Amino acid sequence: MRIDGLTKAATAASAAAPKIAELRKAGEGIEAMFVRQLLGEMQKGTKLFGEGQAGSVYGDLFNEALAKQVASRGAFGIADMMEKQGAPRLIAEAMKK
Repeated sequence: MRIDGLTKAATAASAAAPKIAELRKAGEGIEAMFVRQLLGEMQKGTKLFGEGQAGSVYGDLFNEALAKQVASRGAFGIADMMEKQGAPRLIAEAMKK
């Protein structure tokens, strides 16, 4: 009986893996958006990339690239937290099927 339960849990975890990966990717996107906002606020009032439209574009590109890097490394832990909170629910849903 116990082996059947473990087999069912393992099967459910495998079935939920693609949705957990999607959840992780969404969490990284939210983390990148947060970092991008944070960088933008930090750079207000500075002329790091010069003035005018070109400076604004370069600043936005820099913030976007840096935000993606920081998010992919999980520096703020937002994606990790989302995955830890959402994975058990996704596995439980897969076990019901």
